[in-house]
Amino acid sequence: MSSAPFYLARVATPPAGLRTAEVMPGDAVLAFTLCANVAAQDATGDPASSVSAAHVLTRLKGSPESRALLFAVSAASFGPQLADAAGYPLLPSYYLTAEDSGAVAPPDYCGFIHLTVPLLEERDAIEVECVLGLGYQPLPGQSFTPDEQAVAEWMVDTALDLARKLGRQRVQVGLLHAPGVELNADPFAQLYRSRGFQLKHREEHMVMPMPTPPPAALLSPRYRVEVWRDYAGLVGRDSDSPLLDQVLCLLEVASADADNGQLTVEIPRWTRERLDRARRQLADRRAHTILAAIIDHHPKSTPGGSERVASLAELSFQADGDPEVAEWTLTVTARDYRRRGLAWAAQLAALNQAADFQARLRRIYTTLSPADTAMTTLAQRLGAHTLCTATAWETTLPPAPEDTELTQHL
Repeated sequence: MSSAPFYLARVATPPAGLRTAEVMPGDAVLAFTLCANVAAQDATGDPASSVSAAHVLTRLKGSPESRALLFAVSAASFGPQLADAAGYPLLPSYYLTAEDSGAVAPPDYCGFIHLTVPLLEERDAIEVECVLGLGYQPLPGQSFTPDEQAVAEWMVDTALDLARKLGRQRVQVGLLHAPGVELNADPFAQLYRSRGFQLKHREEHMVMPMPTPPPAALLSPRYRVEVWRDYAGLVGRDSDSPLLDQVLCLLEVASADADNGQLTVEIPRWTRERLDRARRQLADRRAHTILAAIIDHHPKSTPGGSERVASLAELSFQADGDPEVAEWTLTVTARDYRRRGLAWAAQLAALNQAADFQARLRRIYTTLSPADTAMTTLAQRLGAHTLCTATAWETTLPPAPEDTELTQHL
């Protein structure tokens, strides 16, 4: 590990019941959000490539699916602070009042280490994001200066050390690359390679205009459209839809058929409880979804003569984000219904609902593998163009000694 004199502090985990809309994000959360957004916008050239501090704060609360840990890096000691059980100084993740936020001057952050720890599947894996502070971020295509190199090396080495201590051997990182910048010219890619990471997957981050008005889906009489907003009526407190089990099966098909390149990926198991938990988390995350389904109600579509969910498409929105922006989070067609234009119909159905739900919607984002020619064709029919390239990298670490694990302390 680099011997540069940097210091590490952990951002405190917010309580699970915290209403993030009613508090002020802490200085470290605000600084991390700003630095991550600037880095993303430099790569994409798009100011909408951003997340809100409230979204980061919500992620730090964690969920049954994963935990998020955020560490701040400074060239100066964090001074007298409360410490967590592992001995790291603790920084507040939020304040109740504006007066609280100004009580202590924030440190000069050199960067941040953001860890995502899966809890259900992939129990041996961890996702790492190293974000340099504003004064340490090179422009796209430029190499690190000596000072930037020192911070970046220290953060990557520290992140790998944290992964070991958390008992995670498989480490994955994602990078964004500006158009025209070769991967070999990306200083973070060079650094990760030097630490044993291998390039495992490559995708294109794309944006498309919202059609105004969206064209209607043209379907034969055997098909109908059903739409669920925020999963209401599909799963929830009142009753489950009779189509729920088929939707859950298609969600697993989407995960199984996704092109993940050479990344090691474990297919999530979708259950009624998991989808209902996702429904309840939407309100906490101030998010919304529109899930459109193409239903085959032809009496011979299934052996019992019941309806069949043939295709799904989902758009997501962030209430505290840009009201002109949405994201495609899902498009999948049952394997025996493919090549019938049903994915296109499902997307058009979702777009028509989105036009009613969010009148200011202007742009929709998606990330697609170049190998997924079917989905790329659909995106191009809607006028999509590439903003930047996204890459995924992976390495496997030797196991840590049991007495160094932090799992029970963080």
